[in-house]
Amino acid sequence: MRKVGQVIGAERALELLSEMMEEEGEAWTKRELKKLDITGVDALSGWELLKNFKQMFGLEVFKPEEHVIVERGPDRVVVNCTAWCPVLEACIELNIPTKDMCEAIMLSFERGVIKALNPKLTLSVRKRRPEDKYCEYVIELSE
Repeated sequence: MRKVGQVIGAERALELLSEMMEEEGEAWTKRELKKLDITGVDALSGWELLKNFKQMFGLEVFKPEEHVIVERGPDRVVVNCTAWCPVLEACIELNIPTKDMCEAIMLSFERGVIKALNPKLTLSVRKRRPEDKYCEYVIELSE
């Protein structure tokens, strides 16, 4: 990222990475969705799909105490996450702003994952580590 950013600018490099990761997330869902027991297209189904993605990639061993659901409904799911995160660890180690890399790598991929399930689903992170005690994921179904 840094080398590419030196050539085309850091902001453009992050934009390109985000676009690529979202496309990869969509492709993953199209390949894997049939293997999963997810038939809905609402926010709850979006959360189930994200949990499956994280487990299948080995990013997280899913522990309920590390993924506290503070709001659960078909139109909106809010999850407070304290699980180990490879992007967070890398950013701390490399002294890179977490927000930029999280958006460009993980969230872009995850947005692609849920977009392929339902284009009306959105994913945002309202709180983020290390600045906050947990990452707050919000999945919403827009009209």
